[in-house]
Amino acid sequence: MRQIGTLLSACLFLFIIDSDLKAQEQLGLRTDNYSGVNSLMHNPANFLGGAFRWDANVAGFGLFGENSYGYIHNTHLLEIAKLYPKVDGAFDYDNENQFPDNTLMTDFYDSNRKKYFFGMATVLGPSFAIKFENGQTFGIFSNFKAATSSHDIPSSFNFYFWDRTPFYQEIDLSPVKGAAMAWGEIGINYGRRFETYNGYIDLGASVKLLRGYEGMFFENKTRVNVTQLPNDSLTISAPNFIYGLTTTNASKDPEMKLNPNGVGMGVDLGFVYTIDGDYDIYQWKFGVGVLDIGKIHFNRNAQMHEIKTDQFFKIDKDEYTGSYTAEEAIKLLSYEALGDSTASLTNRAFSIWLPGAISLQADYAFTSNIFINGLIIQRINYKKAAVERGNFIALTPRFEHRWYGVSFPISFYNWEEFNFGASLRLGFITIGSENIGSYFKRSDFTGSDFYFAIKVNPFNISGGASKNRGKKTKCFYF
Repeated sequence: MRQIGTLLSACLFLFIIDSDLKAQEQLGLRTDNYSGVNSLMHNPANFLGGAFRWDANVAGFGLFGENSYGYIHNTHLLEIAKLYPKVDGAFDYDNENQFPDNTLMTDFYDSNRKKYFFGMATVLGPSFAIKFENGQTFGIFSNFKAATSSHDIPSSFNFYFWDRTPFYQEIDLSPVKGAAMAWGEIGINYGRRFETYNGYIDLGASVKLLRGYEGMFFENKTRVNVTQLPNDSLTISAPNFIYGLTTTNASKDPEMKLNPNGVGMGVDLGFVYTIDGDYDIYQWKFGVGVLDIGKIHFNRNAQMHEIKTDQFFKIDKDEYTGSYTAEEAIKLLSYEALGDSTASLTNRAFSIWLPGAISLQADYAFTSNIFINGLIIQRINYKKAAVERGNFIALTPRFEHRWYGVSFPISFYNWEEFNFGASLRLGFITIGSENIGSYFKRSDFTGSDFYFAIKVNPFNISGGASKNRGKKTKCFYF
């Protein structure tokens, strides 16, 4: 079991370092009145109430991830960058006093709570939005994203639960699922403003053409009994597993290929209600967005498999190590479970849903420069294969000016992880993090984050967000 623990520990470290830099919602890029086209990612109606007549995103990048399954012991991001690749597993030592010096120690959480992980990398491509005098907006945008997730992982999958279970004792595994996907987006956005007596109602929609590059998913559909045997072997009784993957990068060729293997469509819908203030600035904004409704159908270099039997079969870990490719390992699993290396193959295509969510926003203006924003992101749970984002709640006070702005988001991720962040906007450049403490504060490290964007927008705006607002004149009654 310790060999499996070492393998899990290596996977955990790669997940935290390579995809767990976290900036899921990129608040500094999306809540500011000068966010421009980037604000469409939280609500496709947001550009109507922004400060710019037009805005263009040149390039940007964001990395996000969080997990409750494991951590790197008592460290921070700067130390990780210094010590990598010196990594060891804390489970191989009796106490912390035995830990080797100058080594990153990975470990796993030991509790009965369900676990989760989510990671996403986003490349913000060229994007543009424009606001017309007749209360309409039009935009085009492009993104590349790669994400992986699994939520509600049962405690029976915890490393220490397995480690404490004696050989030949059955373990009851509950249903669980996970997915990973890499895809590109090209979208168009349309918004329309309607006046009310005390403000505005803004409606917006984005339609996205999706291009899938890589995808994989796994689901254990029913409860299954697993028994550990000596020498890192186990038996699985009456399984019902469904899994699929694209095979473009599943060969022994070390060169990474980026080939399109699927297509799909996605939709975002948004509503914003703005209440005027006493001066040339709003008092309140309330918004609702429905995000990432859609899926990608992979039908090139794609395989879908099912292992379903009333019998039991044995897996020896050593048989799956060495020079096996993913396709070879799948054929071996099919042979051991069903007696035929091709019997598990059920289809040459499969679909994965986008990380859909409901977005709720509220924004209050204290002055034309000082604001506070509230945001709730609630993921949509799919019964099918999906990359499911984490739940998120944040409160973000900010100061904004045409040429600079700062914000300090306080966020709560998946109702478990509390973080404090900061972002800085100087001219056309924005950088930020939603977990500043992970850079400097020693703790059990489960992730960090960073994001930035370079933009271009009009020069002829000065002062606070009230400028260029286009506010109508009120009529007063006596």
